[in-house]
Amino acid sequence: MERFLKKAEATKERILDAAVRYKGEIYTGASHGHAVGALKKALGGGYIQKELLIDPEWDGFVTSSGRFVNRKEAWLIARDARQFPSQTDISNKDGEKMLYSEKLRG
Repeated sequence: MERFLKKAEATKERILDAAVRYKGEIYTGASHGHAVGALKKALGGGYIQKELLIDPEWDGFVTSSGRFVNRKEAWLIARDARQFPSQTDISNKDGEKMLYSEKLRG
């Protein structure tokens, strides 16, 4: 039984990286700052449309299934995959259930 549970946990979707989505392309990094850095590098240091930076769907995470998910869905996935270091890290300071990369463990 224990072996089955470990296998089920191993196949459960997990959060892999922080990500930003810009003009249909996804850029990843260990944090959202790193993901934005990857985007800027891809643009050759170019301009990022300011209105996209405030779009709540522009930043999120990439999962082990290859999906881009927003912070709210990422929080649920990370919780189910037990990726929080401790129970005290599950809620954000305002009680919101949105994932931030610094709240994760591998």
